[in-house]
Amino acid sequence: MWLFVLPALAADLGALTAALTPEVAALHELPLLEPIVEASMRPDELLVWLDERLLEEAEQVKRDQELYRMLGLMPDDADLLALTRQLFSEQVAGLYDPQEKQLFIVDLPGGSVPALTEIFLAHEIAHALDDQHFDLGARMEAPLTSDERLALQSVIEGSATVLMLRYMAKAAMSGELETKDLLAYAKEDAQKMAQLDRYPAVLPTTLMVPYLGGLQFFLWGRRPAELMGPAPWLAPGRAAAYQDVPVSTEQILHPEKYWQRRDLPVRFAPLPEAWPVQHHDVVGELLTALVLEPDRKLPSGGALSGIPDGDSFSSRPAIGWDGDALYLMPEGQALWVSAWDDEKERREFVRAVRRAHPGWQVRLEGSRMVLLGIGMSDAELGRMPVPAGVEGDAAWTP
Repeated sequence: MWLFVLPALAADLGALTAALTPEVAALHELPLLEPIVEASMRPDELLVWLDERLLEEAEQVKRDQELYRMLGLMPDDADLLALTRQLFSEQVAGLYDPQEKQLFIVDLPGGSVPALTEIFLAHEIAHALDDQHFDLGARMEAPLTSDERLALQSVIEGSATVLMLRYMAKAAMSGELETKDLLAYAKEDAQKMAQLDRYPAVLPTTLMVPYLGGLQFFLWGRRPAELMGPAPWLAPGRAAAYQDVPVSTEQILHPEKYWQRRDLPVRFAPLPEAWPVQHHDVVGELLTALVLEPDRKLPSGGALSGIPDGDSFSSRPAIGWDGDALYLMPEGQALWVSAWDDEKERREFVRAVRRAHPGWQVRLEGSRMVLLGIGMSDAELGRMPVPAGVEGDAAWTP
């Protein structure tokens, strides 16, 4: 989440964090287990920090780049590492690092809306509290598919965004936050959102959905007004989501598939060893929607512009998603296998694929399965094996 801090406040960051933490802990209903370590950094120091983290994650970034290029989400000549560095240097001015167990604030010249500084600092303190109780670092370092990683990020950012809005409501009711402050922030927020249009849609989508999608995940079945007072349902819900993390963006975008009726996606086995698979991943509903509509934009507005529902991040042909696997192969080829809720949903997906990617080969199995050949001929797709699927603990029948 963007965090703009006046230099004078950044200079006294320790005192400000210490003063805010008890109030944030009470609103978040998580006690402080140990003092939060904080530090301010200059914009050039943020770039150094970003370079170090991106170097540590170079293999993951490389795999993401291959995935995005293969699915048509990014031009072949685009450099995901460079784009990520640029995007984060523009958008991120405050963060919590679960590896270092430290909260960082970027000391920006001139600052922004002073009355909002504490609100966004509260967001980062919420991350620190969650980390102390639920060990965010260990969860983020676990081996996850791309879809599982986005689902986990949505729980993490959704939890802190809920706290931020609760803190904002409290500040507004106390008179600390005035209408002019909100209007000033909304203008700045819109300018930041407009900057995102310069990037391939997959980057702003995967950046912002964890915040907005995570927020509506935690608010499922609730009215936003319920954030303004006692919310006894929040702490148990957050604990449940961390203890049993959603396994797909489908569960984030459609929270009833987590909270009401747990909808587990079909998981596909690796291909036989005879097939030269370089990487095996899960695309998920969120990225499937982008594949079908590569130029899809985020809902207009930013963090203060209301709470979009999950359908605004998905698309009609992607909503019937029930699991998938993408097998990346040498020489620019890939096999993308997907499961669908029923034959009608599969039919909608296939029609959308043929419109968006007419060069991809399509093969149907049973009434709910699709095999897509990317960069291969129809004959090559016909020779590909059909991977076995498992739904929960039972074998899946297409």
